[in-house]
This record gives sequence, C-alpha cells and structure tokens, in this order.
Amino acid sequence: CAVSGGLDSMCLLHFLDTWGRANGFSAAAAHFNHRLRGELADRDQGFVEDWCAARGIPCFTGTGDTRALMEAEHLSLEEAARKLRYAFLEETARREGFAAILTAHHADDNAETMLLNLIRGTGTAGLTGIPQVRGNICRPFLRISRETLADYAKQYEVPHVEDETNQEDSAARNILRHHVFPILRDINSRAVENMSFTAGVVARESAALEELALAGDRQRRVNAALAQLPRDMAAAVRLVYFEEMTYAEAARVMGKKNKQVDNLLYRAKRELQSILGEEGMELL
Repeated sequence: CAVSGGLDSMCLLHFLDTWGRANGFSAAAAHFNHRLRGELADRDQGFVEDWCAARGIPCFTGTGDTRALMEAEHLSLEEAARKLRYAFLEETARREGFAAILTAHHADDNAETMLLNLIRGTGTAGLTGIPQVRGNICRPFLRISRETLADYAKQYEVPHVEDETNQEDSAARNILRHHVFPILRDINSRAVENMSFTAGVVARESAALEELALAGDRQRRVNAALAQLPRDMAAAVRLVYFEEMTYAEAARVMGKKNKQVDNLLYRAKRELQSILGEEGMELL
C-alpha cells in the first residue's frame, strides 16, 4: 500500500498488517519521496522504513524531482507529485508482482474532491468524487471519515508523522479542510459521510447511464449490419441470437428445416464478420 507516514496511510498499513497476519494475507509498503520538504521529507521516509523494518514488512521507496516535472510539463505542483507517485506505485506493483495498490483516501478526501470540482464547475463525472476502484488501485477507506481513522490510531497506538504543509492555507484543499468543512459539520455532523455517500450514488448512476448508452450504440451497429444481409439471414440471426430460439423453433417460425437455418446462420456470421470485424462480432 502507498504509505506517506501520515495518519491515514499508517492506519491503512497497520490494518493490512494486523488483519493480514491473521488471515494469511501479506502487505508491503511503498513510500515516495517527492523531494519537496528537504530534511523533513527524509525524516518521513526514514520513519516509514524503520516502522516497517521493526515489523518485518517489506518496504519499497522511490524518489523524483517534482518541481522539475512541474516546470517541464507545465503542471501544478500537486499534479506533478501525483504523476510521479502513481508511476512509482505502478512500477513497484508490476516489478514485485503485487495484485493491487491500496491507498488511504478516506471520506473527507472524497468530499473535498467533490466540492472542489463543484466550485470549479463540473458535469456529473466530477460529482462522483474519487473512484473506490480504478484498475488495480483500490481505496478501502473511502467511506470512512478521517475522524474515525484518528480514533483507530489512538486505540491501537499507531504512530505517524505530520506534514507541516497540511497546516497551511496555501492549497485549496487545506482551505476547505480548515474553514469550510468545520462549518458544514456544524450544520450536519455527518456532512462528510453524506457527501461521500452521494458521490458513490452519482458514480453508480453515471455508470448505469453510460452502460445504457453503450448498449444503445451496440444495438444500432448490429441493426445497421443486419440491414445489409438478405432477409432470411437477418431473420435467422434475430430469432436465434436476440430472441434466443432453438434452431428447431426458428425453423418452424421461418418455415424452413433445421439444416437450412444452420446454413443461414453460418453464412450470416461470415457476412457480419466482414461488416463488423472480429471485435464487432462480440456485439452479437
């Protein structure tokens, strides 16, 4: 899992290690040094390495020049840091053969992302927040508040280091964290959890709408291809593939013999393959 040394990621690593040992599951830590905070960044890396070494947890580290990438590709500092970090995580997972990359994003992060996108202007996709699963990246804490993680750290005496830049108001996220969300919690103590829940609902509805749109597009492509076939061929395809009739049932409907239906379907497949291509045949 990705471990910065902060409270969130240390809770994740602690949970994966203790739960994993009890369930025959092994975890490893991956720490990326962005070289942005000098000796403090080195301190964070040393903290993670020492904690892992004391518990026999494999720990992989990487580093990169975040400011150089930011200037070279005209990215924000946050974007450059994220790009380097995820490239390191993906490469480590590939090289070491890990099945998944886990990050400690939680409900507060999700709510912040949702609100930031809303402030900047967004469509439905921007209101889905942070995806719980994307490829091999999983975020098991996404529905858990940071307050709950702080309670976990206290209960199990999980140590962590503090990134002093988190206390500054120079980043939009920090402004939301320090000034906006306390007010939202005054209005509703579960504001963060509710926003994260809503992001999940919007994500599922958005995925369902996208699937409907894709299904409609697939049907249009198939209908256009069938329109190019002789009538008997198209009828045989519709009856057997779309209405799921047996050859005998299709033969009765068409007034033909089973062997004739089989021959029509064989010829139809060859015609459709030339129209739709190999990939398009999966639409049937």
